[in-house]
Amino acid sequence: MNKNYKEAGDELKLILPYPPSVNNLYATFQGRRIISAAGRKFKSDIAVLARQQGARLLAGDLVITFRVFRPKRIGDLDNRLKISQDSLKGICFADDKQIIEIHAFRFDDRENPRIEIDIMKTNTQNSITA
Repeated sequence: MNKNYKEAGDELKLILPYPPSVNNLYATFQGRRIISAAGRKFKSDIAVLARQQGARLLAGDLVITFRVFRPKRIGDLDNRLKISQDSLKGICFADDKQIIEIHAFRFDDRENPRIEIDIMKTNTQNSITA
C-alpha cells in the first residue's frame, strides 16, 4: 500500500447508479438556476444507497476515484462526475474542499451502467512547492 494513504478504515468503496448528465440536472426558475426534480431524486437515492453500503463521514484531505461505466458509447466523462460528488457531500465528506485529488476513468457496460467511487483519506499535504 502506498504510504501516502491511511489504513483501510479511512477508505470507502461505493457502487452507485449511473448518474444523469449535468445537462439534465438544472432548470431555470424565476431567473435562477436550481437543481431539477431528476437531480434532487438522484441525490436522495445516492444518499440512501451510499449509507446502505457503509458510507460515513471521512475527515481530512481526500482522494476520490470515479470509474464511470456508461450504457452507450456517447457522453462526456466529466458530465457525470459533479452530481455524483455533490450527492456524497454530507454523507462521505463534510465539504468538497476536502477533496485534493481526483481520478476519473470511463468504461462501457451496456448491461450494467454504474459509477464506482473510491474515497480515500490521504496523508499528503495540499501544497505546491516550486
